[in-house]
Amino acid sequence: MSFRKKLLSFFLLPIFFPLQAVDHPPRFEGIFGAPTAEISNLTSNVWFFVPYNPIIVEVGGYEGENAKQEAIRYPDGRIIVFEPNPNAYTQLLDNCKDLSNVTAVNSALSNYQGTAKLHINHGVYCNDARLEKWSSLLESICFGSDYFSCFKGPAVDVPCVVLDDWCKENQIDHIDYLHLDAEGVELQILKSSPEILKTVQVIHTKTNLFQFRKGTTQYGELKEFLEQNGFTMFSHWYLEGLQGEATFVQTKIYNAIFK
Repeated sequence: MSFRKKLLSFFLLPIFFPLQAVDHPPRFEGIFGAPTAEISNLTSNVWFFVPYNPIIVEVGGYEGENAKQEAIRYPDGRIIVFEPNPNAYTQLLDNCKDLSNVTAVNSALSNYQGTAKLHINHGVYCNDARLEKWSSLLESICFGSDYFSCFKGPAVDVPCVVLDDWCKENQIDHIDYLHLDAEGVELQILKSSPEILKTVQVIHTKTNLFQFRKGTTQYGELKEFLEQNGFTMFSHWYLEGLQGEATFVQTKIYNAIFK
């Protein structure tokens, strides 16, 4: 499939999924789940592996819809949400203003501390703010003069931190559930924070099977890294050749339950 067609199918995906179902059929791998055309917020398996009072870290919380649900589900838990987009962060604060167990952090996570460029996604025509949810620290890949060849939008300076450093500074000694929606920088985040990663019980992450941006973490790399660091893939829903979502569980917990 051409890059142009793949881009079009990617941006039509949330609204017009049937148009690209043939090109990207739904798949599933793992032990608990089934193929589904809707690959968004497939987190129901996660709740089997967290305590009643979890520390939940969500990376890329956008406007706080997930955080709000998690805070209500776990009133005795603590939900920490990282969101670098200034516009989304303002809405996140508003959506979670009555939830005392939500901590919102207006910062990106990566492998260094300082300032980063957030490449705001306004689509291939640079005129659709609805696509800001898919903004990234990674630059767009552009091919030739094809107008559909890359994501367009402004680049804004945002604060950037390392998860290990932030946890130490804020006295977070473990994470029960790590939710990654980082638009391609998943490996940078995980590799730079080995100490807190040792404490995580379950990870739910977006997965990429196509190089949408420069340096986009590919699913195979992510799976190999997590397996080397004590996790087992539990469920992976994906659209072939495009994107998906996966749940990884600490291997010792996985083996205790399923072996």
